[in-house]
Amino acid sequence: MSYVQITRTDLETWLNSQPFDWERVAGKEGIYHINCSDMVAIKLSSTQTQHDEAMGNGHASMNLSLVSKLNGWALNKKARDRKHFKRTDNWKDTWADGVFHWISEYSSKASFYEKIADRESYKAKWLAIIGASPNSVSNPTLRSLHEKLMEGGILWDNEEAKIRRLV
Repeated sequence: MSYVQITRTDLETWLNSQPFDWERVAGKEGIYHINCSDMVAIKLSSTQTQHDEAMGNGHASMNLSLVSKLNGWALNKKARDRKHFKRTDNWKDTWADGVFHWISEYSSKASFYEKIADRESYKAKWLAIIGASPNSVSNPTLRSLHEKLMEGGILWDNEEAKIRRLV
């Protein structure tokens, strides 16, 4: 296994060769978003510098995470398949495998990730729906789901459907 230098041109040429939409994050020289939706992206953190250089051998890697495009917060740290990706001879294949892992993770739970990408708006929306119901205080299910939201929880799809039926 040998380390290779990856220039910004190499990295962006590789990104262009892949079947996904991407963009470089403004003001961040080595950070890219691979777009899953308008609100969710796979964040690719490379070791590119502002001078189109990479860190020296043994000191560079790339990592991936699923993030909210609205605030940059990580959406699921536990689902990563590895901590980082080395800059070795077969980096293009290895890095592509990592990106496709995250695409699969997002696709399998897209509804959930969309909800948590903008937690505050999500919470405000459902609290307003529950609060507008004349049954919000007397109905134990609505009270329970209101409490879940207040504690920072996310509703399951069936819980959202239940709220719609009850209000």
